[in-house]
Formats: sequence, structure tokens, C-alpha cells
Amino acid sequence: MENNNQSERIERYLTGQMSPGERETFLADLRTDKVLRKETLMMAMMVMEMNDERVRQDSEVVDEVLATKKVSRTKTAKIIRWVASVAALTLLTFGIRHIQKINEIDDLFIDYYSSYEMTNSRGGDNEAVVKELSSLFNKIGTEKNMEPIIERLQTIYNHILSENVNYIDYSYMENDIAYYLAMAYIKDKNLEKAKEYLKPLANDNTQIKKLLNEIENW
Repeated sequence: MENNNQSERIERYLTGQMSPGERETFLADLRTDKVLRKETLMMAMMVMEMNDERVRQDSEVVDEVLATKKVSRTKTAKIIRWVASVAALTLLTFGIRHIQKINEIDDLFIDYYSSYEMTNSRGGDNEAVVKELSSLFNKIGTEKNMEPIIERLQTIYNHILSENVNYIDYSYMENDIAYYLAMAYIKDKNLEKAKEYLKPLANDNTQIKKLLNEIENW
């Protein structure tokens, strides 16, 4: 039943039948659900391929193509008719590019994120600070929802910049906080915010400079 519901959602997305609210929710799900993203991209590419080859909608041709693609003839025939217009094809192309961009950002995160190994060499003598930050840094790699992690790291970082004496022990890990904040924003698909935290670090680190260049070349 769940697969059927997902197929319905993909069809509604590709055929432009979603309300603005539904579309926003679907795009948010695409950002976190790799399976949904893969299925949507496969269906979109299939429809684009069929449209490019000017496939006629007679029963023999459609049945032959669908037999190789293993998808519903009725549903796909509806989508083929829809993509006949230029406007529909443009929207479909945009959808494919959007999904591809999300996949590329995921690859960027995978390439540059690494889990954090806790050490007491920084954070003064406050083991609790090191433990909290290590936990937050590692949750970036395991959790889907970045909002609470970003909120906490942002709060700490702002207090460091304002030289709040209550956060002096956190200041020993200022650069680490900035870097992992950038990682959290990349995972959250917010590259502009990620750049804000990477720029101050790039001068002294060739790896971060390379990451920043990749983001700026998007």
C-alpha cells in the first residue's frame, strides 16, 4: 500500500497536479528519502526518453516499452500524454535537474564529512563540553533532521563570537564548530549558509578551500 501511495505522489509531482503545499512537502521528502528520489528520477527519465523518441501511443508500442520498464501501462500512458506540451516538458526537466542536484549535494556531504573522535585535548578541562560537541558533530552523520543540531551549534557559535564568558570552554573548538555547522547546512541542502562558515577557515586549510570552491562553482 505504501509503494502505491508513493507511486501516486510521484505521478502527481511529474504531472504538475500537486498543490503548492503538496509540492513543498514532496520536495522536502526528496531531500531526505533516497529511495523516493531514485524512483522519481527513474520515472522522470523514462518519460523524457519516451517523449524524445516520439513514441506513439498505439497499444503495441506502449506495451512493448512498458514491458521493458515494468511499470503500469495506464499510469504511464497518462504521463506520456501530459508531457506532449512544451510547458510540461520544461517542468519535467526542472524536476530531473532538481533531483540530480540533491544527489550531488549528498555526494558532496559524503566526500567531506567525517565522524568526530572525542578527545580532551581541546575544550579546556571541561569534559562535558567536549562530549556535547562530539555528540552533536556525530549526529550530523546519523540524523536526518538537522534543525535541532544547527540550532544548538549556532547558539554556541554566536556566544563564542560575542565572547560570552560562560562559553569560554567552547571557544577552544571554535573552528570545529564552524566546520561541522557547515556540514550540517550542506546536509540540509543550504549551501549559502555553509559557505558563511567555511570562508573564514579556507585560508589555512586546503581541503576546506577545495570544498568551498566546489560549492561556489555550483
